[in-house]
Amino acid sequence: MKTDLTCPVCDRPKIEGNICPNCETDLSLIRKLTELPYSPVATPLPQKSPAIASWFPIGIAILVLLLGIGLGAAGNSFYVQQKDATVATVSPSVETSIQSSENSEPPNVMNIPQTCSGFYYTVRRGDSLSGIATQFYGDGNLWPQIISANPQLQGKENSLEIGDKFLVPNLEENCP
Repeated sequence: MKTDLTCPVCDRPKIEGNICPNCETDLSLIRKLTELPYSPVATPLPQKSPAIASWFPIGIAILVLLLGIGLGAAGNSFYVQQKDATVATVSPSVETSIQSSENSEPPNVMNIPQTCSGFYYTVRRGDSLSGIATQFYGDGNLWPQIISANPQLQGKENSLEIGDKFLVPNLEENCP
């Protein structure tokens, strides 16, 4: 016994074949599903509480939103700390431990008085020793003090490479 179908695409009623004459949709799968035997003994699915079902997606969305805000704030504070840590004053004992953990040769820290340290500077595009001395000392002619604290820079005064790290010592007049 073939049943008449209504096309789900164009809503044409009473289609007897497997192809809709109006939009040429193949209805063979729908016809097979409608001809399956019906079993009224099937167990009904348990009904969920409508209050829980409607609030659950909203609760999950709020949880994800709060998690995103928290992770964004933590990431931003970490970024700001990393950005501020590029120029910092450290003690001489920390200076040697920082240099020993890197794969470059350590600077000569013996030329720097133990009571007056400095900080490590990473070379950026356009940097020169006189420019760095001007930036931190206020006088570009004091670049030899940077060379005396960093013997590995001897002979490379005019060829700094981006990413090089070296010690910028404090001026003796600024030391206690």
